[in-house]
Amino acid sequence: MISFKLDDDVLAIQDTVRKFADTELRAKMREAEEAGEIPASVVKSYQELGLSTLELPEEAGGLALGMITKVVVEEELAWGDAAMAAAIDRGGLFAYALLELGSDAQKKQHLNEALSGTAGFWEPGQSESFPDLETTVREEGDQVRIAGRKCMVPNAGLVDWYVIFGTIDRARGWEGVRAVLVPKDAAGLTIGEPDEKSGLWALRTAAVTLEDVRVPKANVLSGPGAVREGIERFMARVQIVNAARAIGVARAASEYALQYAATRQAFGQAIASHQAIAFMLADMSILVDAARVLVWRGAVLLDKGQNGRKECAQALVQANVAAGKVTIDAVQVLGGAGFIRDYPCEKWMRDARTLSLLCGSDQAQNQLIAEHIMAA
Repeated sequence: MISFKLDDDVLAIQDTVRKFADTELRAKMREAEEAGEIPASVVKSYQELGLSTLELPEEAGGLALGMITKVVVEEELAWGDAAMAAAIDRGGLFAYALLELGSDAQKKQHLNEALSGTAGFWEPGQSESFPDLETTVREEGDQVRIAGRKCMVPNAGLVDWYVIFGTIDRARGWEGVRAVLVPKDAAGLTIGEPDEKSGLWALRTAAVTLEDVRVPKANVLSGPGAVREGIERFMARVQIVNAARAIGVARAASEYALQYAATRQAFGQAIASHQAIAFMLADMSILVDAARVLVWRGAVLLDKGQNGRKECAQALVQANVAAGKVTIDAVQVLGGAGFIRDYPCEKWMRDARTLSLLCGSDQAQNQLIAEHIMAA
């Protein structure tokens, strides 16, 4: 049986987060953007909600509410502000890497630190093939040495731990990839200046450089499963969360454009009554709802323990398409006002484009999807 109805507990959480997103994130959206960081008061309010680990299993100190609850929450947060939604999540990437790639001992030791960690996987000039990494991992006795550079690392410089992806041998592809836990104070680890992005200004991203960084071999994540399977599920989790945020941005722009069109007068009537505008608004609604269905499907598959890589990639592509088209059309509905900072649509357009590149390009996702469907 297929149901698109959320249970009462999730609906209650959704309502709570929606109010928080309205009174805290949306209300302080421009303040955070101008400052380039999330206000401390917002972080405090979010922590008081107790939702930081809602999708993690109980043995990891979480609420075990699953990825479906997580994507519902992330859509609401991104409706308030996508940059702060991503900035406030200072443990998701780190926790997902531990869950999918770590051993039981590593999970037990480090998941309690998951609220202050991130992950670095993309590299400058890296091809769209994830295993094609230039960062190297070399084993020497009871230590590993790491050398390389990661770019666009979320919350870099603000967290205590980094999961760094590198390779012991590029020729081995997936089998050569390793994920290593690196503390922020490791000798040789340096954080670059914050990236100057077109959007998501309140989310700090920066390059992380590793020059002969040495950590214990015990810091290499060594779960029981295959490396590729673990990394694919890790990426699926990251992508489905990013997709939910894209839907939040698209929904915010769609709702704002509808409200504006219903009140803006032209030729003696609201512009929403003109077919050209009405059809644009209808298309926005279709794109948002269609993308949400794919996101929920991907989240449910992950909650059932399935790989979900193809489905989460499909959801991400569709959510990016929706956010890109809807935010551009929202600016169009507002006309000249759409580009003025007195209105939020120009910000949502910039945020949607930047958000779409945090998990790799849509072309990379299409390549992965093609490989999956051709292998079926």
